[in-house]
Amino acid sequence: MIRLSDPELTPTRALKRALECQQAGDVEGAEALYQWILGSYPRHFDALHHLGILKARSGLVQEALQFFSEALRVNPHSAEAHLNLGHALAEAGRAEDAIASYDRALASRPQFAEALYGQGNALQRLGRHEEALARYDRALAIVPGRPEILANRGNTLHDLKRYDEALASYDRALAVMPGAALLHINRANSLRELKRPEDALASLDRALAIAPEDVDALNNRGNILLDLRRYADALGSFDRAMARSPGDAVVHYNHGYALQLLKRYEAALASYEMALAIDPRLADALYGRGHVQYKLERYEEAVASFEKALAISPEFEFGPGTLADARMRCCEWGARSDEVKQLVTDVRAGRTSAPPFTFLRMSDSPQDQLSCSRIWVRDKSPVLPTPLWSGERYRHDRIRLAYLSADFRVHPTSFLIAGMLEQHDRGRFETIALSFGDDDQSGIRNRVKGA
Repeated sequence: MIRLSDPELTPTRALKRALECQQAGDVEGAEALYQWILGSYPRHFDALHHLGILKARSGLVQEALQFFSEALRVNPHSAEAHLNLGHALAEAGRAEDAIASYDRALASRPQFAEALYGQGNALQRLGRHEEALARYDRALAIVPGRPEILANRGNTLHDLKRYDEALASYDRALAVMPGAALLHINRANSLRELKRPEDALASLDRALAIAPEDVDALNNRGNILLDLRRYADALGSFDRAMARSPGDAVVHYNHGYALQLLKRYEAALASYEMALAIDPRLADALYGRGHVQYKLERYEEAVASFEKALAISPEFEFGPGTLADARMRCCEWGARSDEVKQLVTDVRAGRTSAPPFTFLRMSDSPQDQLSCSRIWVRDKSPVLPTPLWSGERYRHDRIRLAYLSADFRVHPTSFLIAGMLEQHDRGRFETIALSFGDDDQSGIRNRVKGA
């Protein structure tokens, strides 16, 4: 043990012991030794620099900035000090200053991979994704296979919507660090964007095998299960996320949305209210609450929820039309003329402002109605990267007819077509009904199935 009162204590011995204390996690001992050195040698570069590192690791960013700046006044050419100052500036939210500090580190050491990596991270935070990608690529040319660089490179490619390349970058990182749950989570995000929900689900299950209580993995898993229309399973995943993180407004919102899709509207409303108690400006929860209130025929409350959601997020998809429809249910006609004009303008501009069936009540123009439907289909059912049909011809003994409807239930559609379906010539036609609506187990549904 070194005593600060030891007359034989030298700065060299003190620095060596301070570094040993720092590595062992003895923060107080290391700081006392650094301060002892600075008491006699206030311009001691290593003491200033390492004291800055100590403060940064303790979360005392402003003090770290002060010590790094003092160290650089002593030795302005230290690439390591410029690097650590850049890290501290980035932590303090000063990304532009961090980039400049990393530049100075690179001026002293052009092949400094850590500085390139730090600069890429700062550029990524600023949304300068192409520049960030270039820094990551330069860093990987120096240190190939570094998993943290590959991981952030994948994040940047994901933000650039280059999902296939992001996936490849995550896979390279996972080859080195297969036990990194976050990599499996981010990989699943790219797979989801690539419309590969089953693969995304498998990736999230691997993340949860590593970190069973990871809230992001549980929450994202729930969202993938929603994509797969496995609403009850999704609800279970959100339940687990809520138990782990009861103060997460987004998890409560997702829980409410799963309940909404299960048509458990009162329970969904309670989840949305919980989300909004945590974050009153969560636009998704306000919008979801409006939809549930609409389903419960609480139209005035729905109008208020939609108005609040759109005040926060004016570009909410199909929001203006949904609000206009709710107002119509309340017989609020004062602004209707202006609303209709704006919706027609939006549709003609290709904006996602109104659902097609809502727009039918807003415009009697067949062309505008067609445009509105095309906008809806483009948003809800985009063209698959690989078409399901590539032009090949099939021949069958009978002509195959498929009827798709959400209304194979007690609904005018079923009553109107049941007789027609029964009259098909079975010798010439093979008929198939594809339902994407509710099974109400009614007599008319059974009649359609029997036809």
